[in-house]
Amino acid sequence: MLVKSHSTVSISHTQIALSVADGKIKVAEMLPRSTNATVTALAAMCTEEEPALRPTFGVIVEEMEGAVAEVAAHQAAAGGGGGVLGRGLWGRRG
Repeated sequence: MLVKSHSTVSISHTQIALSVADGKIKVAEMLPRSTNATVTALAAMCTEEEPALRPTFGVIVEEMEGAVAEVAAHQAAAGGGGGVLGRGLWGRRG
């Protein structure tokens, strides 16, 4: 399967994975600029070369729940309905 990166160059998921594994690409750098800052930071932490620097699943869940709350609050302040994010990470109302 081919995917489009933000530079509009088509590369496969395998090519992306190999490039990340080789340290040629940082996942956080591939995310759209509009990506929530917490999610971008989490992506960077999850792809640290040193395994001891990567977050635990508990930290990942906490960070993602925080990011969902941030986005939902931002959408609510902007008058949006919250969409999928307004229901929380697993469909709960938050």
